[in-house]
Amino acid sequence: YLRATAGNDLRVLKQFLSMEKLSGLNLPSQFKIEFAVKNIDGDTNDVFFCKGTFDGRPVSAYVKVNKNPELSLSNEYAILTALKTSNVPVPEVIWYGGELNEVLIVAAVPGEIVWDFIDPRRRHYNKDKAILYLRACGECLGKIHNLALTWPAQKRPRLYGLIGEEHVQDERFSRLVLWIQMNNIAVRNQVFVHGDFNTASVLFDNDRISGVIDWEFAGNGWREYDLAWFLRERSCFLNTEEERSAILEGYKKYSAYNAEALCWCEVLNYLHFAYWDKKNDPDYTSLALGRAEELAGIG
Repeated sequence: YLRATAGNDLRVLKQFLSMEKLSGLNLPSQFKIEFAVKNIDGDTNDVFFCKGTFDGRPVSAYVKVNKNPELSLSNEYAILTALKTSNVPVPEVIWYGGELNEVLIVAAVPGEIVWDFIDPRRRHYNKDKAILYLRACGECLGKIHNLALTWPAQKRPRLYGLIGEEHVQDERFSRLVLWIQMNNIAVRNQVFVHGDFNTASVLFDNDRISGVIDWEFAGNGWREYDLAWFLRERSCFLNTEEERSAILEGYKKYSAYNAEALCWCEVLNYLHFAYWDKKNDPDYTSLALGRAEELAGIG
């Protein structure tokens, strides 16, 4: 009873704090919020799931609030507007404003993130469907890279090179840094990229992709690095050749990639995550370094 009461009190507190945070924003007057709770998984922007009405019409929506001065939700707003008639399903934009606090309100997309279906630890995991879902994700990214969109550069081009790994006093880092420098890819195929295509940005409903979300970093960028970002192995999933092959087979249905460039991007990407996690998650750092060494062919 005490645990249930405490859990209920925590939910009420989270809702109260979320409503208080939203009340301080310059939201449109026609948006009446009846329920709100902050999404604790978001780290790029503050994201709140809300229920209420907009112009008197019941809505379930996500309110995204920019908390990074180096980014802009205007890029995501423009991209969602441009893609609403494309073959890539995206959320409907309800409202965008940027006078005081940059805010984007999008309609909630039905379904669950693909992570829930492919990670054995998660509630919707289905081994028989996981491969099919990953192939569908590969197809979706292939479609994105095949879009005829002319756009400014994507928002994280610094990731296309070393970001501090060269200063880490560790032999494994040093060997991989040298490999990256000695095998640099001179020709980098530029297409329209999502910029953060991962297992939390693709939603499935009734075994079909219902939406692709989180387009803040999208723009003209490096095809193979965008693909490498999705291929990254985790400790419990995306760690078999069958899963990897499913993604690449799906991708090749709509786009092509350079295998040498993809390998280089994957090594670099693993090196980035090893660098980011070396203090907080040394186990994953070791996994990422091992995968990078395997791809690079060094021991």
